[in-house]
Amino acid sequence: MADADQIAQVAELLPAEATTEGWTDEKIGVILDAGNTVNKAILRYWQSKAARTAHLVSISESGSSRDLSTIHSNATRMVSYWADKVSAEELPDLEAARRGRARIHIARRV
Repeated sequence: MADADQIAQVAELLPAEATTEGWTDEKIGVILDAGNTVNKAILRYWQSKAARTAHLVSISESGSSRDLSTIHSNATRMVSYWADKVSAEELPDLEAARRGRARIHIARRV
């Protein structure tokens, strides 16, 4: 079961409109309970946001314009950002592997 601290971390890193899009504490808890980390839960939000905004286009008519395609562009940038964070946390601990002992032996000719 996800604890309140993890849910609060995810909620804090999501944009304000996430709650109006259905990302309640209960939904975040279910996602975390499925074995996802905080970063993976946030990545999942941005992936869904990018999918929902893929159809938006820039509109220019009657002297006014709305550049809605930037919403999708920004969402895909956030997907890349959080995907990098998830990849970094899944890498093995290289520092622990380097702590092994090295032995040096002097070769002698016989």
